[in-house]
Amino acid sequence: MKFYDFLSSRRLGLEFQSDQLRLVLLRKTRRRFFLERADTLSLPVTVLTEKKENSWQIISASLADYVKRYKLTGIATAISVPANYVMMQPMQVPSDLSHEAITSDISEKVQRDLRIMSDTLCIDYTIIQTLADSTKIFFAAMSKTSMASYVDCMHEAGLSLKIIDIDVFSFNRAVCLALSWDMDREANHGLLFVRNETAIFMVFQHQRILFYQTWDLSSGVDFLAQFENRVQQYHAVYSDQTLQRWIVSATHEYGELISKHYRTWQVETIDATTHTLFLSHAMSQSLQVVSADFFVACGAALQEFPLW
Repeated sequence: MKFYDFLSSRRLGLEFQSDQLRLVLLRKTRRRFFLERADTLSLPVTVLTEKKENSWQIISASLADYVKRYKLTGIATAISVPANYVMMQPMQVPSDLSHEAITSDISEKVQRDLRIMSDTLCIDYTIIQTLADSTKIFFAAMSKTSMASYVDCMHEAGLSLKIIDIDVFSFNRAVCLALSWDMDREANHGLLFVRNETAIFMVFQHQRILFYQTWDLSSGVDFLAQFENRVQQYHAVYSDQTLQRWIVSATHEYGELISKHYRTWQVETIDATTHTLFLSHAMSQSLQVVSADFFVACGAALQEFPLW
């Protein structure tokens, strides 16, 4: 038995996609992460997007088999849900508002903007900037019913759910480590993240989200026109802040379009064949490759887990 077995903990990172689950099992010591395994579980096509009555039973049964096979019952788990299931926006509120008042304002905004949403919301937010008379925040809101479905699914599969993350944030966490970027806390970076015909346009500064928008690619709209529109909106809000470095998680055609149109930008297109994340292997302590296909699941597991 290795000495690090006494000083380490195992955790599972899990990414939900419409037709599959991606899982990364890590072992964490005080100073590093060890990769134990990375797997893909195929699901019936569109099992989530069609919202069939037995969708969650299918997912939990598939997960339960996996948990039993690899003896993972009760393991600490972080899941990453699709960003298009979550409403995220920057927002400005009076500086003297309490936490309860801020969450109430967010709830009212979501209910107003999405008139069909009448469900209770699960809300989280982070403070971007504090000004003299106002506070800029970035919030994420999800239907409590949807959130409960994920929680119940993990419980039925025998997993101990610790964190619910969003795919775009999990991916960002892993890709910055994979690229070994010196993340200047004052520099702004762009991220184009494409999943399931949804394009996500995000600008972040270290761990802070400054700008976020999405659009549907399935309708055949002009991609570059939509992208340019988001760039203009970003500059309208942050006119004094340059944007020169971009991460693109999509097919190469999107990265090439951006590179050709914005020649002064540094554009890094992330794919499974050219980008990998190196972690130490749990058994041999040699470097083990995690392909970009597993960046979201890996990014979920790389977080600090609560002790409970």
